Amino acid sequence: MATIVLGTAFGDEGKGKLVDILSRDVQLCARAQGGHNVVVDGVSYDFHRCHVITDLHICVDGLEEKELGGRNIGTTKRGIGPTYSSMASRNGITISEMFNEEVFERKLRNLAAGYKKRFGDLLEYDVEEELERFKKYRPDLANYVVDAVPLIADAQKKGSKILVEGCQAMMLDIKFGTYPFVTSSNTGIGGIFTGIAVAYRDPLTGATLESFPADIDLLERVEVVYHEMEGWNKPTTSAKAYYDLPKQARAYIEFIEEFVGVKVSWIGTGPGRDDMIFRGPKALNQG
Repeated sequence: MATIVLGTAFGDEGKGKLVDILSRDVQLCARAQGGHNVVVDGVSYDFHRCHVITDLHICVDGLEEKELGGRNIGTTKRGIGPTYSSMASRNGITISEMFNEEVFERKLRNLAAGYKKRFGDLLEYDVEEELERFKKYRPDLANYVVDAVPLIADAQKKGSKILVEGCQAMMLDIKFGTYPFVTSSNTGIGGIFTGIAVAYRDPLTGATLESFPADIDLLERVEVVYHEMEGWNKPTTSAKAYYDLPKQARAYIEFIEEFVGVKVSWIGTGPGRDDMIFRGPKALNQG
């Protein structure tokens, strides 16, 4: 059985903390790129995508952001976008190719030459230095690379519990998010969650849209339909059970449940690992 944890907004929703808790009872954890932050005993731990990205891609990421000027995407400048671009252009470097020194060198030099034509002297990058570094990386990385398909298939056959964490959240999905201000990958399960938890209205017609608008011109003029609710001033970090929360907070959670049609089982009340309320079946029945 597999449990999948996804975000429905723009990320930083606490997926990492929830996965950290759920992972105690599973045999295999799979992460779909992305990064997260978890606080344990007051210490902050950052986890970022496990992906081989060259310094060339990182340099290009920064230059592409500069090209966009005031309409830059706001990337992390870690080379993620250019790496996906190389993949889509079919001239990227796969993990298996990285271990083939001859193929890796040929493809990296080709990529560097192509970017040099585009950016000229603005591209401050030393391909020779990078090639030397990867000679040192290969022996160490070889111990941590596996073929994930048979690994997961074997876990399924054995009936192992599998936990999958999606990256970022749906509004940053390359296909269904706020394009072009999105990440470079798919952040959900297809288009199932398109437009979830948010409503939009076209001011020209007054009609409420059924999903997040794909037309950028329509997106620029739509009005967000807000549901205003009473707030609360009481801190929630001390809450250990559902009914420890202020009634306004409970009303907020119950509105979400009714709106999306899914019961909320986990409620984060603060940055710490233990700042979490679990609403099991008994608690849900009482609510």
